[in-house]
Formats: sequence, C-alpha cells, structure tokens
Amino acid sequence: MGYNKVVLLLNDAEHQVTQDPVGWWEACRNAFYKLWSKQRNPKTHVQEPETFGHGSYCNHWQAVWNEHADVVAVILAGGNHATVLGSYPNGGKHHDAENQLAILRHVLDSMGYRIVKKAAPKRNSTSGSGNSVEQR
Repeated sequence: MGYNKVVLLLNDAEHQVTQDPVGWWEACRNAFYKLWSKQRNPKTHVQEPETFGHGSYCNHWQAVWNEHADVVAVILAGGNHATVLGSYPNGGKHHDAENQLAILRHVLDSMGYRIVKKAAPKRNSTSGSGNSVEQR
C-alpha cells in the first residue's frame, strides 16, 4: 500500500511553490526526512510536525504526517498549524462511522479520555397542547 504524506500549505506563500516547484519539493522532502527521524510521543506514537520554509518564506509549510497507509491519523488543522492527535493501525479504514468511532476511541484512550454516548433526550408532554418538548 505504500506511505501517505500530509503537508500543510499556507495560502499566502503558495506562489513560492509555483515559482520554484522543484526547489519547494526538495525542501518538503527534507522536512519529511527530519519528521521521520524525530522522537515519537510515547502515548500517541506520532511526531510533532516539521515546519519548513522555501524562497522568501521561512515557516509557511509543515510536514505533518508520514506513515504507512495502513495507519490512520487524527489531525487538527487551523490557525496556521497542524497537530496530529494520534494514530491507529486499522488497515487504513476510516470511510464509515463505525471505523471513525473506533479510531477516535483509540486516540482518546491514549490521551486518557473515553467516549460516552449521550442519553436520548427525554420527552415531556406539555399540559393540554398535545405537543412534546425535548428536555436537554
């Protein structure tokens, strides 16, 4: 199946990639080599993303994830940064709700949390109208 890579690209530096795609790809590959050699977090089994620059921008890209395709990662992206919460080796299956929930359970368990399903909302009948109201 091979390996999958995830890169975070900040839009305001995108023109640097267009101007020098070969140089950018070399910088990106070097960042993934650095990412691969980083120490993994003992609880989540992932590395911190590797921020890298190219052209006139020093920090507008991140090598976020580089792992075998059988391993699925939970990644948060926003605020010009990406964070890998954790990973789960399940054969790359994350396309349905059952597998997505299993991945979240595994990652949150490694962080010391658990998922608990909410109870169904209670329904009370209002006096005389016959309408029901959800209580939260």
